[in-house]
Amino acid sequence: MSALYMGNYGIKTAVLTSHEKFGLYISGYEEDGLNQWPELRKQYVFERVKALLLKEDAYFNQHLDQAVSGNKRWDKFCDDCIELATLDQYFFGKPIFLLHPDSYMNGIASNSLDPLWMSGPDLIGGIPVLRRDH
Repeated sequence: MSALYMGNYGIKTAVLTSHEKFGLYISGYEEDGLNQWPELRKQYVFERVKALLLKEDAYFNQHLDQAVSGNKRWDKFCDDCIELATLDQYFFGKPIFLLHPDSYMNGIASNSLDPLWMSGPDLIGGIPVLRRDH
């Protein structure tokens, strides 16, 4: 599992996800031919997803009781955060940032019912890791 840092998009939530999910999103983009899109369309889609996620992040920060696995809105928010980061990487070559496992456990979101996420994130080779010491 990895903790996806979303702060570079203005999103306060960090999302815990499996390593494989990043690759699945990128593979899906390649299969769908998103690399053929004009730059304006890429930018529009990216900005639209980001704007929607900023609103959802604000909602869940105000309604922490709704930020639970099994809540479809929460599950979609977590998945869409992964989508935003992978779109940014795929469209614009921006790096995906992960949080160091021992530096940030509060605010980690997961839409997984898998209890393994409680053990905390680990690292993926080749992906930059941020260390946030509070």
